[in-house]
Amino acid sequence: MGTLQRRKRTTGLGTVQRRFARWREQRPRLMRIPDSLWQAAAALYPALSLYSIATALHLDSGALKKHLALTAKKATKAVTAGQRFQDITAQVSPSNGSTFLRCTVQTARQSW
Repeated sequence: MGTLQRRKRTTGLGTVQRRFARWREQRPRLMRIPDSLWQAAAALYPALSLYSIATALHLDSGALKKHLALTAKKATKAVTAGQRFQDITAQVSPSNGSTFLRCTVQTARQSW
């Protein structure tokens, strides 16, 4: 793995770590982790392993795995069988959650 790739991964993780630290400092005790933080943690996968993400963010790896599954399930439900055009949003850089590529794909199957 190149130095640039390694730096991008650690930068993304560092950003999410700072967000979690800020939230932990400001939250009322026993408050649940907001979905936006779970999504930020999930966005680091598969560039980083579940274990390394959970360890760095002080999360339960089982809970992180559950949120990854929920995120995938929501994405699957968004695709409906009756559509001829499907908007797809793909993350270009896992380390930068604000950079997205948007495209439209027309399916070959016309019998929907």
